[in-house]
Order: sequence, then C-alpha cells, then structure tokens
Amino acid sequence: MSKGGGIILDDRRTRSVARSLGVTIIGTVGILVRAKRLGMITSLKALLDELEAHAFYIGEGLKTEALRLVHESV
Repeated sequence: MSKGGGIILDDRRTRSVARSLGVTIIGTVGILVRAKRLGMITSLKALLDELEAHAFYIGEGLKTEALRLVHESV
C-alpha cells in the first residue's frame, strides 16, 4: 500500500477494517462537506435530504455535525 492514499467508504464494517490498516478514509457525507467548503455545491442540506429520500441512511448526529461544519441549519 502506498503512503498518502485514501479510500471512500460508507460501510461501517469496511471502515473499521480500513482504519485498522491505517488507510485514510472519507465517506459520502465527508465528500459533500468538502464540496460545500470548496464552493462546488450551494446546499449540503438539500443533498443530504435527497440522499435520505433515496434510502441512504445518515445518522442524525452525523447530519447535524456535517451541517454545523458548513454553517447550515438542520
């Protein structure tokens, strides 16, 4: 495994294994937070709501924290 690499993961079990291997990980919500910070999207909340409408589970704590990080209301 090369240093500096990372992986996008959402599955809890897979994330646990990746962490144990020292792999840098980021999930879908993390990618969207970065996109909002970079000005690539205008509303994180709208995208999170859309994901949830299509059966993508986002825990309330994660959603609240993500919105806080980009200064959006719940």
